[in-house]
Amino acid sequence: MKNSLVRILHKNTSSVIGGGFLITPTHIVTCAHVVADSIGYNYLSNDIPSEIVFLDFPLLQKNLKFSAKVISWFPVKTNISNNIVRDIAVLELLDDTHLPEGSCPAPVVFLEDNHLDDRMVKICGFPREIPEGDWINGSLQGLVSSGLIQLNHEVGRRCISRGFSGTPVWDKQERAVVGIVVSINTRENERIAYVIPSSLISLAWPLLPKIGRPANPYKGLSYFREEDANLFFGREHFIKKLFSVISNRQFILMIGASGTGKSSILNAGIIPLAQYAFQGLVFPGIANVMDSGKVSHFR
Repeated sequence: MKNSLVRILHKNTSSVIGGGFLITPTHIVTCAHVVADSIGYNYLSNDIPSEIVFLDFPLLQKNLKFSAKVISWFPVKTNISNNIVRDIAVLELLDDTHLPEGSCPAPVVFLEDNHLDDRMVKICGFPREIPEGDWINGSLQGLVSSGLIQLNHEVGRRCISRGFSGTPVWDKQERAVVGIVVSINTRENERIAYVIPSSLISLAWPLLPKIGRPANPYKGLSYFREEDANLFFGREHFIKKLFSVISNRQFILMIGASGTGKSSILNAGIIPLAQYAFQGLVFPGIANVMDSGKVSHFR
């Protein structure tokens, strides 16, 4: 991510206003309010600002300043509603710009709404006291009603603050950007951040769906969950056979070596099939008593 990370600078003082990231060799995504603050513009205006925006690549060549123009502009909205595209700006580097050595666009991934819970991410922002960059770890907590993703930081660690707006949120599992930080909210001595998901950014810039990708369907060492049922395939015959046995038994013991797929079969195979067949809520429970004489041997 460091090869794509940029800082948006104030037009007069060159102080750091926020961040953004290189999405193609000539385009940068950030927040509209970051651009507005950098050039002294009204972030509520529907008109695309015409002033030049200044930026740099702090982790590559900090002392070299670059210029860009705004080509896509979605201002801040005061009446927030779900999935309204807002507070997004796409910048295009000027024609004579030569990027620093090592710079490259960041990969972007589109996460399904039901795959946002507890995803580990990292962010590099530029708070006033650490303008060189401050790395923060956190976790996504899912969508809120505004269409943004809630992001919690690690308990007891530094948290996201002013200067993080526009910075990319890097998903550690996908190794790709899943959105940009847009706002923070402090409640009961806890600071919560919110992220514009890449799916909303794609509505602001139509080229993004062509260069982004869906989440990796392979789980590695993690098991498939119920919400992964559409990604779980190759065991259909076994699942149907097992389900037919379960339908006629009160108790089934499934035994297998670690990593053979027991949890995936149960969560992404049996449970969705049972919910469809019985039209009800089905979930695994814990039995207090096991009579070995009632165990069905099934291979």
